[in-house]
Amino acid sequence: APRSNGSSRDGSIAAVCASADDSSASLPPELRSLSSRLVTRLSPILHRAHARGVVLGAQLCMIDVRSGAILLDLALGHTCMFAPRRVTPSTYFNLREASKAFVALAVLRAIEKESSPLRLETAVGGATVSHVLSHTSGHIAYAP
Repeated sequence: APRSNGSSRDGSIAAVCASADDSSASLPPELRSLSSRLVTRLSPILHRAHARGVVLGAQLCMIDVRSGAILLDLALGHTCMFAPRRVTPSTYFNLREASKAFVALAVLRAIEKESSPLRLETAVGGATVSHVLSHTSGHIAYAP
């Protein structure tokens, strides 16, 4: 389970270890260096945004896609203004609209593969993949 390198009652950033041992000791040297640079550059940016009130709370995790190693896992702030709970690496966030970009990327990557039967023009129940990706149904807009 992840553990914090720093505590934060006031909402300051807590860098989180990838393992219960040492966060970067298990990483190869090139990834250890990258991890250190990411923390050095991104921690102050998130901290300033939080201090200015632009960010109430956030959690940022970066993973090396080749090895699956956690390069960065930062958490700061609180979940809510009215019933504040400290943000940790285990905090769940409702992604709502933010997930659309990930879904679109996954669908477009699937379409890129020639072996995929999926195409932008593929229709299900009158809506095409293109409609879904552009967040339209293909029907005329109606507002009473």
